[in-house]
Amino acid sequence: MWAARKGHGAIVERLLKAGADPAHTDRSGHTARDLAVEAGHPEVLSLLDTPSTSL
Repeated sequence: MWAARKGHGAIVERLLKAGADPAHTDRSGHTARDLAVEAGHPEVLSLLDTPSTSL
């Protein structure tokens, strides 16, 4: 979640490759995608929208 909000694409990619669930929500019900949208990180959005088999 932190990596998505801060725009750290390499970390997001690594977490996704390791099996992180992009649909996981925080206490407020936000997903990593929600946080990336809010913070304006299109490169992270692209990673989160890519099927895990393509990473």
